[in-house]
Amino acid sequence: MVTNHGVGVLNLFYLSLWE
Repeated sequence: MVTNHGVGVLNLFYLSLWE
């Protein structure tokens, strides 16, 4: 599913912003 990949990318983006 593409959803899993999308969530992973979003998580990485969120982590980058949180840092």
